This record gives sequence, structure tokens and C-alpha cells, in this order.
Amino acid sequence: MGFDYLGGGKWSDVTREERYFTLVLYNAINKKGVLDFVDFLRNKCYANLDYRNDWELAYEVCFYRDLWYLRKKCFEEEGLIDDDYSKKRTFDLCLFSCNQIVVIEAKAHERLVV
Repeated sequence: MGFDYLGGGKWSDVTREERYFTLVLYNAINKKGVLDFVDFLRNKCYANLDYRNDWELAYEVCFYRDLWYLRKKCFEEEGLIDDDYSKKRTFDLCLFSCNQIVVIEAKAHERLVV
């Protein structure tokens, strides 16, 4: 059952917000298992991902800001300055393993079906 002010639909039928899409996708991947998603990427997208690695899925990753905070002393010793990386650049989803990082930028153009 929907809402009159949304033309009889629900918000999930109306929204085109990428954060909504990626949150739903993030939850669906975690429910099914990250390795199933890695396997999907390997088979459907021909991604060269090592299935034997431990994988972590992350949502709304502010990679450069958080990496800078973690490794600030190392970066300063290497002569990198605070302005070398965009601190506000946020990736929709990331898959992390010990030797690979997969960045996923979502573009929501229609209703998400999970």
C-alpha cells in the first residue's frame, strides 16, 4: 500500500538518491555474504578478484581522509602534505582485501529491485 501524496507509491518507489540505493545494496550484500558478491563480480564483470582473500565491504568510504588520519606521521615523513588528497571524496561502496581495493560508485536511475 502506498501514500496518496506519492501517487500511490512508497518512498522506495520514488527516490533516486544514490545513498539510498547503496545502503540497500550494502545490506543485501551483507545479508547474502560478501564472498557471494565477490563471486558475482568475478563471474559477471570479469573482475580479477582473489576469492581466497578475506574481504570487507564498506559503505560511504571517505578513504583519503581516514587513511590520512591513520597514517599521518608516515605521510609527513614522505613529504606528502594535507592538500595532496581530497579529504571529502567519498566512495559509495568499497571492497577491501589484503591486496586489492574495489571502488564502487553507484548511479541510481531507476527503482532498485533486490
